Amino acid sequence: MIDLEFNRALISLKDDFVQKALVLFNRAANADPRFHETMKEEARKKLGTPLDWVFENFLYSWKLQLKKKNDEQGMQKMWRHFTNVLNSFLKNNNVLDEKTAKSLFSNEWDVYETSFQDRVKKI
Repeated sequence: MIDLEFNRALISLKDDFVQKALVLFNRAANADPRFHETMKEEARKKLGTPLDWVFENFLYSWKLQLKKKNDEQGMQKMWRHFTNVLNSFLKNNNVLDEKTAKSLFSNEWDVYETSFQDRVKKI
């Protein structure tokens, strides 16, 4: 939801600045007799391109920041989960041999890896 709202706000901001740039360009171009209509029209078409680049850069940066936060939360969640599983196992059993530890870790890791891959596919 936040991502959608950010995207809408960013599009609105970009569109506003494109419109402002067009108004300023039209004032300057109409005041200068050296610009003929073909040149003006060509410049108008290209005027929004730098703002499109800025828009795409901000959107990409935003998605990277969201991914980073999601990964950090996933790691914290994984740490808490593994700690809880280990604590509950040790609470019920006094001994944790190597074979059981590897099996326990392998099972829990498979669950985490599946959820991680699902998150990566959503990007």
